[in-house]
Amino acid sequence: MEAVHRHGRDHARGQQLFVTSAKEWFGVAPTSETIEYAEHSFHKVRDGRFFEMNYLIDAQAVQRQLGM
Repeated sequence: MEAVHRHGRDHARGQQLFVTSAKEWFGVAPTSETIEYAEHSFHKVRDGRFFEMNYLIDAQAVQRQLGM
């Protein structure tokens, strides 16, 4: 699921991600299990280029699914 919003030159996107851990993350060994979490990204665009990007993820959902 994905939603894209534009306000003037700036963009925001929300999506539900399904990923498989393949590398260590904050000291947690990879499990090869698929995890699900929400991500929101915010992009400021000037002169047709991204000049600032910020991301918000549901870190608690990731940690919970990795057994942290």
